[in-house]
Amino acid sequence: TLAAGGTLGILIPPSVILIIYSILTEQNIAKMFLAAFIPGILAALGYMLTIALYVRFIKGSGPTKNRVGWKERFLLFKNIWQIILIFLVMIGGIYLGWFTPTEGGAIGAGGTGLIGKRLSFLLASRGYEVRILSRNDSSNSVYKTFVWNVTEQYINDSAFEGLNHIIHLAGAGIADKRWSEKRKKEIIASRVASTNLLYNSVKRLKTPLNSFISASATGYYGAVTSETIFEEKDKPAKDFLGKVCSLWEDSIFQFNEIKIRTVALRTGIVLSKDGGALKKMKTPIITSLGNGKQYMPWIHIDDLCELYIKAIEDEQFKGAFNAVSPEHISNLSFSKKISKIFNYPFLALGAPSLILQIVFGEMSTIILNGSRISANKIKQAGFKFKFENLEKALKNLR
Repeated sequence: TLAAGGTLGILIPPSVILIIYSILTEQNIAKMFLAAFIPGILAALGYMLTIALYVRFIKGSGPTKNRVGWKERFLLFKNIWQIILIFLVMIGGIYLGWFTPTEGGAIGAGGTGLIGKRLSFLLASRGYEVRILSRNDSSNSVYKTFVWNVTEQYINDSAFEGLNHIIHLAGAGIADKRWSEKRKKEIIASRVASTNLLYNSVKRLKTPLNSFISASATGYYGAVTSETIFEEKDKPAKDFLGKVCSLWEDSIFQFNEIKIRTVALRTGIVLSKDGGALKKMKTPIITSLGNGKQYMPWIHIDDLCELYIKAIEDEQFKGAFNAVSPEHISNLSFSKKISKIFNYPFLALGAPSLILQIVFGEMSTIILNGSRISANKIKQAGFKFKFENLEKALKNLR
């Protein structure tokens, strides 16, 4: 006990210092814990075990013979194998916890949004140095934040130093406001102009990126309800959503011109307990929208984040992919699942299409229409969904 106390007493102060340092410098606390604390515990346990074995088998079991003085305890370390063993344990722990190299820098445009927050956390927990682009230099962020201004086409060049990957999630919310002509221009510009800014900066600074990964949307195939199961090879629709996504992806795949592996994830409805579409759907009374026959391509936020991480780490991953669950489900079935899982009353009479068209205007097309989207390509690329069916996903998000 004294041996363990003494060993931990020596190791706890540097452990505390390293953990405080990890918080102040935004490092991985888990790694610090491994580096500073775990090896100390193992060393102390090894020391205690050595003493126990020494007393039991060498000193004998009699009352007098069991008494081991401090000098004798210290002399236990004269055995070179003990010193080597503890030294290796310490070095091994420190190597695993502290000197394991990070996976490089990943910058997130739109990193403060619903997806960006979750993705940043997962990336940091896996050893990536996460940087965030923001319109404001927020000192409250746990990640390094760099200012950019898409309107003025400005970005802090320091953000690109030692950078390996860019994940582009920025863009004005499609369903945040009615689609006036001014709003439509904002929706397009927030995606295309921001991507162009990133492209021009990377090209000007000659940043040797490993990958550029961007969000796109299943709106690429248009706001339509049909029997077609859309695949990545299909052409973009000619409606507003199709135009947005087509222009967006044209700007995204510019990165191919400068020999950077590029990925666009055409994302469906993202389900999260922290906000987004699911929060809006959980009304006091659940009902379908319109006739309820439109399909709702969806994906659990954790599956989406894992897909982004795969896009970073799998060098064979390139081009456009549908980021949707394999399950095809109609709005009516979707609504019933929410009612069942969250114990909300379900109203069989759906919200009338005419009322929704009056309230939302042209934007109503995205809630009254929807087709099936294929997930075959990402499955063939080796991605495994954690949440393939809606019921499992909703139970996880309760």
